[in-house]
Amino acid sequence: MGLDNVKKCRGCRRIFQYPGYGPELCPTCRQEDEEMFTKVKTYLRDNPGRTLAQTAEDCEVPKERIRAWLKEERLEFSGSGETGLTCEKCGKQIQSGTICAECRQAMSRAAGEIMRSMDKPVAERPKVTHTGDKMRFLGRK
Repeated sequence: MGLDNVKKCRGCRRIFQYPGYGPELCPTCRQEDEEMFTKVKTYLRDNPGRTLAQTAEDCEVPKERIRAWLKEERLEFSGSGETGLTCEKCGKQIQSGTICAECRQAMSRAAGEIMRSMDKPVAERPKVTHTGDKMRFLGRK
């Protein structure tokens, strides 16, 4: 590990040797983060139906940290508890992750279509154009 793996901890701002994966936290802050995660996970298991706000207050863990675990899909609230998370594609309320199940399925289907088209000769593949941040299929030549 060289100097390119030296990072500033996002928790305590100390310099540490980053292992190259996971959150940019020093070993001490990483351990504290895991202890908070375990506390929240146990709380949610023992208290189903709690909201994000109740969980944050009762566990004394910042809401932002709980939201990060939800986005990472390390946690999921049971029922329809308000998480403050929305699908990054359609804006629908979601319980965990970054994309709702419907958008994930649509993206998976689109990826499958692209992969299947790769087996065809170039002349038979759909023409693809890029417009801003969206990809459009214009049909066959």
